[in-house]
Amino acid sequence: MGSGEINCILFSLFSIIFPLKYQFIYFASFSFYTLFFTNTSTVVFLSSVTFVSQNLNNFIQLFSEHRPLFLTLQLVMFRNSANII
Repeated sequence: MGSGEINCILFSLFSIIFPLKYQFIYFASFSFYTLFFTNTSTVVFLSSVTFVSQNLNNFIQLFSEHRPLFLTLQLVMFRNSANII
């Protein structure tokens, strides 16, 4: 199992255990970690698409509370989608 699969599993476990607000903060940190310290941008992009699509309404509500982190998330997703193409 490579580092990408391990990272994806760790993120999945965290998202099951912790409330959404903490998942959101963790996800931004997770994206930064993977973007800058590993080569698993595709895994992060796929994880982010799945996570955001499952929690879209909650993300819209959280946008006003965590605007800087939300913008960071968008930047990371854009960067990773560019790596896939």
